[in-house]
Amino acid sequence: MTAPPPQATVPATATTRRGALVLGGAVVGTTTVGAGFAPAGAAGRDTSVPTWESVNGFRLGSRQATTAEIGAYVAAVTRASDRVMTRRIGTSIEGRPILSVVVTSPRNHRRLPTVLKRLRRLRDAPPDTKLAAHRRTEGLPAVVVALANTHGNEPSGADALMQVLYDLASGTDARTRERLDAVVLVISPTQNPDGREAFARPNAMGFDLNRDWFAMTQPESVPRVALYRQYPCVVGLDLHEQYGQGPDAYFFPPNADPLHREVSREGLRAANDVLSPAIARRFDQRGWTYSHYGIYDLFAPIYGDSVPNMAFGAAGFLMEAAFEQLYPDKFARVYAATDAALGAVVRHRPRLLSRWARQWVTAVAEGEQGRFRDSLTQDPANPDPLPVPRTRVYGYVVRADRRPGEVAHLVRRLLAYGVQVHRLTRGVRTDRLRPFGASAFRSAFLPAGTLVVTVAQPMKSWVHLMLEDDPHAPLHYYYDVSGWGNGLLMRLDGGALGDSPAGWFESRGGRASAVERVRSARALTSTPSRRRDRAGYAFALDSVHAQRAAFLLLARGVDVRRLHTRARGLDAGTAVVEESAYARLAAVAGPLSLPVRPVSGLPGDGAVDVLRRPRVAVVRDLVSDALEFVFARSSGYAEWLLRRRFGLDVTTVYANEIDAATLTLAAAGGRGDDAVVVPDGFATVLPADYPNLNLGLPGAGMTPLGLAQLNAFVTGGGLYVGWGQQGVTTAQAAGLAGDLTLTVPLTGLEVPGAPFRVRVRGGDPATTGLTGASTVFNFRDPVLGGGRPLVVYPQQPRSFGYADGIDVLAGTVAASGLHLGEGRAYVTAFDPAFRGYSEAAMALVGNMLLTPPPGPGGSSALPVDPDLLPTLSAASRGGRAVVVRVAAGDGRDLRAAVAATDVPADHAVRTRDDGTHELRVPDTRALSGHPPTWLRDLLARLSSAGVVPLLVLG
Repeated sequence: MTAPPPQATVPATATTRRGALVLGGAVVGTTTVGAGFAPAGAAGRDTSVPTWESVNGFRLGSRQATTAEIGAYVAAVTRASDRVMTRRIGTSIEGRPILSVVVTSPRNHRRLPTVLKRLRRLRDAPPDTKLAAHRRTEGLPAVVVALANTHGNEPSGADALMQVLYDLASGTDARTRERLDAVVLVISPTQNPDGREAFARPNAMGFDLNRDWFAMTQPESVPRVALYRQYPCVVGLDLHEQYGQGPDAYFFPPNADPLHREVSREGLRAANDVLSPAIARRFDQRGWTYSHYGIYDLFAPIYGDSVPNMAFGAAGFLMEAAFEQLYPDKFARVYAATDAALGAVVRHRPRLLSRWARQWVTAVAEGEQGRFRDSLTQDPANPDPLPVPRTRVYGYVVRADRRPGEVAHLVRRLLAYGVQVHRLTRGVRTDRLRPFGASAFRSAFLPAGTLVVTVAQPMKSWVHLMLEDDPHAPLHYYYDVSGWGNGLLMRLDGGALGDSPAGWFESRGGRASAVERVRSARALTSTPSRRRDRAGYAFALDSVHAQRAAFLLLARGVDVRRLHTRARGLDAGTAVVEESAYARLAAVAGPLSLPVRPVSGLPGDGAVDVLRRPRVAVVRDLVSDALEFVFARSSGYAEWLLRRRFGLDVTTVYANEIDAATLTLAAAGGRGDDAVVVPDGFATVLPADYPNLNLGLPGAGMTPLGLAQLNAFVTGGGLYVGWGQQGVTTAQAAGLAGDLTLTVPLTGLEVPGAPFRVRVRGGDPATTGLTGASTVFNFRDPVLGGGRPLVVYPQQPRSFGYADGIDVLAGTVAASGLHLGEGRAYVTAFDPAFRGYSEAAMALVGNMLLTPPPGPGGSSALPVDPDLLPTLSAASRGGRAVVVRVAAGDGRDLRAAVAATDVPADHAVRTRDDGTHELRVPDTRALSGHPPTWLRDLLARLSSAGVVPLLVLG
């Protein structure tokens, strides 16, 4: 079959990152290979298919393979076998290939286009009845997708898949032939090749790819979604490793609660009733331990098991091997589990295919009735699910003329998942529209061009997952975030439909339907023809995509100006360019789906700011870099936003290296920077205040010299933008925050991560065109007071996703800005670039960067005070805590369970004002990145005592 080109080696231009932290023994193997492997050349093998050892010179599974070794072996097997087809589906940030390897019988390969077409039609255009769907699966093989190495430092899954590849490519026995006839196996062995080479959890940009499924910010994420769309599968295997759960731990479903109410029931049944028992039997035969439930939920649509289930109806199947095991031992377990799963698919293929196909008929019927699925729990130890609103929702609408760049971005995101999107060809009225972020329905007129995303379609569940404001968890346990509503985070004008739009799709009395299908975001807008009789062109500078357009135009020499007050019929926040820039404007606006309009006259100089494209320095810190082994990097989010979304020139400097040589103010036509961005991190956190992060790097943070240079940089005309604890405390110590205060409540405020309503105030260039109600993503952010508030939380805070104790945020500052000397300094409590989730927050940063220096006249900066660092560091200590809360009558059982469990010494059990009891242990994830082992033991003890926690944050 088709072999990949020589692509397994890293291009010479690829960059290599600093070495990551490696725990001793994690990648050290022995020469012993785990059980379960048939030796090369044994009976039932095609000897023309090369073994791993013949290609790479060592026994597979004896040590971790490199990305290049995996690529070389895939290429060799592909050349040798007509059962294997390989292609390059993507490229990592550092230029390494991402492969898909399709393994099945030669007959299936010949008919694969027809097979996939039939499966896609069953999913995308299902028949009217379940019986018809069942019949159309007859004679089809089952597709299984297996992804591994999403986290670069969890390598065993990719290596185990190479053994599976060899088995299927070389086996000549009846069992292997049966598997090849019954299954089309699609392997993508290294989702994160850059992380694998650096032995780091995130990718080269510092993003956790297992949190990037719906946002698709990274180049590694896009091809895996396309892979699932191309290969409609009944099973999606997601191979990982876990830390700190015990040296013999191995997790596979059933998953922990909570489950999102829109999970695929057929996917759950396949995972829990077909795959899981088969793997359990294999492990029981070998005497291997394993676990179910535990800590890995199926709630947020951001994981490699939840998304295959929720979006693609598959058995999203997470497996977590013990990181601490010797490499041959965990390799053997992952291989055995994968092999057992494939065997189960073969045995149950007709039933799996039938149920997979029938669920799409059900989804359309549910959508036509506006019904959500019922909430559920699956762990027997948990209570019945919490009640959720029963309101019927028939779809969502989005005004395409408001923030059109973000609207186009949403459309691309939905189309990538196969969601059917329509737009109105004429205006209509609806009696029941609940705007994003609102509580009540109201009547509304929807103009032509408004997008309509009905839930009467196969992707009904994914539509709700993306556009529902609040996901309504069935119980309060959160492994990660609790909310992610895209309509809120993009600040879109639209909302949920409380009555059916079916009539809009019908042609009646000779009148055409009111909608048309949208198949590309490019179709949403068209660049107007050139009007040489006009003075110029205008576009709303109200979104990240519009700001990118402005930065690109500035890079091409176009003079871009932004109105700071209404003039000549144009609103404040509108960008204008002269007519002579038409060709450059059209080249930029088209790909970004940005509408522009000709204007008869340009505003005078007194009404506009002349925008600039700044050179930006991003501050990194050595502790964050060292912790890439387990954590994503806020500085990575910042670099992504500045480089990839805004297209700016960015340099990086380490916090401990800042001085007059490394951070200089840009001179006209010379070197230097216009702005410095200090994202969240550990540069202002002293090792004593994070004892579990003390990596022997006491000089990794800000120095007095660096703080003085930041002060001089801003007062001399530079721009400071800082966010999160590091960004705010750096500004405070450098005298750039005025009277701003920062606290990190260690009790009372619990925010796993959710969108929050805020109000953007006017009176500053950073908020021009963005004023009014907006949304930020709060991920355990600090609480700010004082300063000069630009963005504030309302007096009645509201989160869209679980959060507790949020009254403490009432009226507090989310963003502050000061004119100091000849420059400006902005700080935000939130990380605007966090995971690339919130376009509304990112747009604030875009405005900050576009604005030129204000010139003389600013207030004086406070003196630099490096002695503040110890105080600020202690105040900032508030990393992810474990919280377990129980009812008033269960306090004695909680304390007994704590006493019998290996809970860290710095824990506290307290009785709250409402009589409930709470255990809190700070900074628990430490160097593992996973909830601690003792939490699982504690919850088991509580369950044995009949105690059901009211809240678990792990």
